[in-house]
Amino acid sequence: MPSWGLAILALISGLIFLSGGAEALTNGAVRIAHRLGVSPMVIGLTIVAIGTSTPEMGVSISAALSGSNDITMGNIVGSNIANIGLILGIGAVLTPLKIGLRMLKIEIPLLIAVSSVVWAFAAKGHLGGIAGLLLLSVFTVYCLTLYWHNKKESYAVHAEFGEALSNKNSLGLDLFLIIAGLVGLILGSKLLVWGAESIARYLGISELVVGLTLTAVGTSLPELATTVAAARKGQGDLILGNVVGSNFANLCLVIGVTACITPIKINPAILYRDFPVMMAFTLILLPVMRIGMKVSRWDGAILLILYGIYIAFLAGV
Repeated sequence: MPSWGLAILALISGLIFLSGGAEALTNGAVRIAHRLGVSPMVIGLTIVAIGTSTPEMGVSISAALSGSNDITMGNIVGSNIANIGLILGIGAVLTPLKIGLRMLKIEIPLLIAVSSVVWAFAAKGHLGGIAGLLLLSVFTVYCLTLYWHNKKESYAVHAEFGEALSNKNSLGLDLFLIIAGLVGLILGSKLLVWGAESIARYLGISELVVGLTLTAVGTSLPELATTVAAARKGQGDLILGNVVGSNFANLCLVIGVTACITPIKINPAILYRDFPVMMAFTLILLPVMRIGMKVSRWDGAILLILYGIYIAFLAGV
């Protein structure tokens, strides 16, 4: 098989391992947490949120350790752009999304603030351990604050959640899922990074563009699957929460952990081209949501068009 064929095979295999690993890890961890009496809300805010961001984390850490910093940052920034332009756009086209007041007053402004802080840190040319610790602290404080705010969760929600997990999986099977998920994430991230690097060399395009497109969309597949499933059930709040929560976790958790493990060098191109695009997509959420307190199908179509323009622009770089 030609070298480019192996690269494509590695890329596809990496995506499969990442998606499967993330799902296995999340399912196993959720069930064990439920066995230990952890509330559904805490499980959702921590284990599920982290689980949907594990593909980005695996790819980012693997790429950073191998010296492919452009894939690391391209994957994170590109995923955040794709989550809003592509994932949220598809979700809104499938079903209009009603906006809660808390989302408008707290979550979106917080996401804008964190995006600005990460951009400011990146402007220094690198993201190191201090920045990583600060971002991890923000993520921890946010989760704890939500826990105390929502700890009076109704018994009905607990009962419904417990019923959903009432199958007779053994503890051993749950532990196996966690271990298998971790193995899948490690193997998938290595395959995806190697495949992306090889494709970039073969096509003569930069690793940054590959990170912003191929790996970014690839690691956002769990969010896309969640969005389509939620749209079928008419759960618009889940779609919006999934997108905003994933972007917040990418910036605070994924960058935080990666920067603490190894410093991330920043390509100047991402500062003046892609960070502004990420900020623009994030900022546009406020006026879109304020109009009628929803994201309509027309809004979703506009987001998809804007994302298509951005990808077309990158294709010409």
